[in-house]
Amino acid sequence: MVAAAAYGTGKVAYSGRTSQHQPISFAISASKLKHLALRIDIRCPSHHVYRLNARGFTAITIKNGTFDQKFTSHNPMATFTLKGRVGRKMVTGSVTLREFVAKEHRFCYGRATFAIHPRK
Repeated sequence: MVAAAAYGTGKVAYSGRTSQHQPISFAISASKLKHLALRIDIRCPSHHVYRLNARGFTAITIKNGTFDQKFTSHNPMATFTLKGRVGRKMVTGSVTLREFVAKEHRFCYGRATFAIHPRK
């Protein structure tokens, strides 16, 4: 049923933790990943770590059970990439974030993976 809902018109909500032990959640409905929200730590060359909340993304198309979307912004300068695969019982993938941190005067980076199941 989960796979059918993931590709059909039903809505399946997912939530869990990334490899950084930070929360991630989204819903899959009508071959789209929607309502993505997560927290991610980024590390700077100075070794400072910043925890960022990321949400408000547009819907991401799922094609042949996979998704691969890159978002960019100019203020602050940032690139966010989400890649993954929708399986019968779980969604696996990775997130990467590169953001210019004014306080650091440098770009800082974060990467995490996830393997999450539908909410019960």
